[in-house]
Amino acid sequence: MTDELITVDLSYKELMKELTAFDKEMPNVARKLMRAVNNEVKKQVRREAKNRGYSADKMYEGKAGTFNTGYRKNLKSYADKDFKAKIMFTKNAYYYKWIEYGARVPERKAKIGNKIVTFKGFNLPAKPLLVPIAQSIWGTNKASAIMEKQFQKEIDKQFKQ
Repeated sequence: MTDELITVDLSYKELMKELTAFDKEMPNVARKLMRAVNNEVKKQVRREAKNRGYSADKMYEGKAGTFNTGYRKNLKSYADKDFKAKIMFTKNAYYYKWIEYGARVPERKAKIGNKIVTFKGFNLPAKPLLVPIAQSIWGTNKASAIMEKQFQKEIDKQFKQ
């Protein structure tokens, strides 16, 4: 009787073949990992925006037509094969830049009836939304945990084939 409980016989050629195939897929896997983290960022940004009372779907009708300026449809993320990820509000949600970074509204003059009225300029204070949430996830172990979970799914897919 031997002390061995389990004996495993690996085919070195088969293992190297699978690993080589997986190595070719690595840029695509990296995109999926970054996309998984960005999806978590988007989920938390949407939750925080809703808690703050921002409009999820805000329709704007202008000269160019009608488009949605709410946060829900205008929060986009991209992950490239060169291991770079971006997350941002689109141009349609122009006022989210004002929320994120603050703004200075300059003094204006307007004609009301026969009078010319001057409106004082003012500052809109910054109330960051996207940047702190993205930093709280990407800059901590949360991103690593999300990527590990996604990576395990990719490994399982690769070796099941």
